[in-house]
Amino acid sequence: LRAIELFPSANTPSGWGSTPNPQAYAELINAVQFALNDQGFNHTVIAVGLDASSGSQSALQFLQELYAANSSFFYPIISLHLPYIAHAPGTNPKDASSHTLRFYEDARQIMLDNGQQNGLLWITRFDWSTTEFNQSQDQVTWLQQAFLTMRSQLYIGMASYYCLNATTSSTNLIASNGAPSVVFDALGELIAAENSGISITQIIPIEGSGNNHDSKPVSP
Repeated sequence: LRAIELFPSANTPSGWGSTPNPQAYAELINAVQFALNDQGFNHTVIAVGLDASSGSQSALQFLQELYAANSSFFYPIISLHLPYIAHAPGTNPKDASSHTLRFYEDARQIMLDNGQQNGLLWITRFDWSTTEFNQSQDQVTWLQQAFLTMRSQLYIGMASYYCLNATTSSTNLIASNGAPSVVFDALGELIAAENSGISITQIIPIEGSGNNHDSKPVSP
């Protein structure tokens, strides 16, 4: 265990357990990190698990107020939760009425505005809306494009797909009978290509992957 996501979705009442309070959260994360360091534990505390489904603007406001509450504290990792995304992965946040995968661009801008250029974003939850993407091939295409979109950003340290084998979801990688889904197979192909040094664009075409501040080529 090397990292701890402290109160994920802290910007929501369900995540915080009360009315979200960025000042209180800043005090808590500072105290936890200090206590871990004081006891000799080399764990990284991941901040917020910022949940964009609560509304992009309110989520971003929480992040800004978190920085304002303790401007001298460096948060090495800010995490994001991006559930039930109803748009194609390359969709510009400015062109959508609800949160998009590229919400991370707006979160990154706030990090930069607060002098956190060396911080990372971890996407500790992402999944698509089954209302918009309810066919297997649509889901495969969505995952492939999401991989390209996130892979091209230097500041994204990791991304974790949410639904492995939940019993009530059609977005699972593993079906209720234990069989892998076609999405599981597509993900395996992406990982295999990455590990073998094959350019991802040889497998799938790249579409609008964003034009943010620190980008990298999609080939490994």
